[in-house]
Amino acid sequence: MRHALCLLCFLAACGGESEPEAAEGPPEAPADEVAEAEEPPSEAQPAEPEREAPPDVWVLRSEGELRETIQSALARARERDARVLLEFGADWCPDCNEVARLGEREPAKDVIDEKYERVFIHVGRFDRHRDLLQRYRVERIATLVVLEADGRRVAQTTLEPISNRSGLTPAALAAWLREPVDQWEPPERNPGAPRPDDSPLFPAEVVGSGS
Repeated sequence: MRHALCLLCFLAACGGESEPEAAEGPPEAPADEVAEAEEPPSEAQPAEPEREAPPDVWVLRSEGELRETIQSALARARERDARVLLEFGADWCPDCNEVARLGEREPAKDVIDEKYERVFIHVGRFDRHRDLLQRYRVERIATLVVLEADGRRVAQTTLEPISNRSGLTPAALAAWLREPVDQWEPPERNPGAPRPDDSPLFPAEVVGSGS
């Protein structure tokens, strides 16, 4: 009996020893966080290309300076049997800057160089050169007005490639310049507005005979 009790005590002593506790360490991260950490960093998205700087064409002129500029352009047009392109716009106008840029790209540039003398007219906030704005009924910009060498209006159009997202291209601009079609329309707020003035811009004695 004594031997049985000793054996029981011995077994109890051996079975009662607790397993050594594992050393404490940092808690394991959740599986999803581990997966995120193992993923390679995504490539940075390419930055949108910066828009080309507009050409430096919007010069503020006095009425007298602009008159002389247009007269000189008409004289050069007569000498080489060309036309004059009046480009109404402003430096603050995205559409005007875009049309000016497109005019410097082929094939539009070739057509302008071959067939036109180009004159940029800075209208300010529509508070400059009001006589010309009224004459050609310019209420939006960019507006292009084509003149014959004697100063008569041939056609005009208003282009807003940025505001209207019309997708104007140098090829489309060149096509209109080759065969300018009058696209002037009465403004919605004044549908009864008179048409632009088609008479010569300057008196005959100023324009010259063209000979």
